[in-house]
Amino acid sequence: MLYTRHRRGSVLIYSMILMTIMLGVTSLAVDYGREQCIKTELQRNADLSAKGILELYATNNQLAWFWDFILPYNAFNPVDGNSGVTPTVVTTWGYWNGTTFTPGSTVPTGDQLAVQVTVSRTVANGNPVPLTFPLINGTAQLRTTCDVWATAIAVLSSSKTVTTTVNGTSDLWLSGMPADSNAGWSDNPSNAPSTLAMNVQPGAILTLSATGLTMDKGPVSTIGADGAAWNTTHMAGSPDGNYNGLQNGIQSLTAPQNALIGVFLTDAQPDTVTPPSTALDYSTGASRDESNYNTLATQQPFFIGDGQTSGFATQTFVVPAGATRLYLGVFDGWQNCDNPGSLTVTTTQLGQVYLVK
Repeated sequence: MLYTRHRRGSVLIYSMILMTIMLGVTSLAVDYGREQCIKTELQRNADLSAKGILELYATNNQLAWFWDFILPYNAFNPVDGNSGVTPTVVTTWGYWNGTTFTPGSTVPTGDQLAVQVTVSRTVANGNPVPLTFPLINGTAQLRTTCDVWATAIAVLSSSKTVTTTVNGTSDLWLSGMPADSNAGWSDNPSNAPSTLAMNVQPGAILTLSATGLTMDKGPVSTIGADGAAWNTTHMAGSPDGNYNGLQNGIQSLTAPQNALIGVFLTDAQPDTVTPPSTALDYSTGASRDESNYNTLATQQPFFIGDGQTSGFATQTFVVPAGATRLYLGVFDGWQNCDNPGSLTVTTTQLGQVYLVK
């Protein structure tokens, strides 16, 4: 009997030890999971705060504005929301040289404006994350909390502006094609359109403004960048019997005669890539009066005109995915080779906000 009671007592002790270990491991797993969840939420908060603050600066060009928007961004991206504990947010302005963030109020030539946001819950800030199961740290002290933080750096790329001369003879359907290509009814390589002297970036926002006059068959140029009072549809050349307007891998278009138009291309020769199935139609005033054209596709010609709405607001054009080049031309449904005059086009690719860390 004494042996049995002793064995039962040993089993009870072992069970209590094992249960304590199991509870400890379980608590450790719970603490680790909660810590990782909080860290993920801190990173999301930091990422979106950094981008949002810099986008507000890019829009308003006033550093002071960002203070008014830190709290809303944190409210929209809560961290450990049921805890009632607010994380600490530290925002630092500086510049990015391609590899390193440096705090400062003056951006050196060649570098880019940047903002660093650190969102944390630490002992030093008085808001650490409590542990369910205390741990022994490296100095043999009992640790009942842990520090968690995340950092994001957002950068504002510089805007770029180029000026391009677009001749009335510029046939957009020769864009990106070899030097021996033809387009329209009788346009040849001498009618190749103008391309921008800069690479465009997918997702970037462009503004374009145009001045000058061209004409359909001359002799006097009287038609501005918005085009004539009548519309036309591009028709491909007759040698192959192709009259549907899609030519050299570039989709057709309906727009005012002699209007300034453009097309985005990838690095590939357009007739080697399947074009979009839809040809855009700008035959109505409303279709030419959008403030932001953000659904354009590569190999899909689009209307630009003078780059303003009917209310004289600057229009914006979003560079589509995959695009690296923008070509500009004067629209003629048949042929450009006999169109006199030219347009002077100023294109600005606005700065973009992106995360580097």
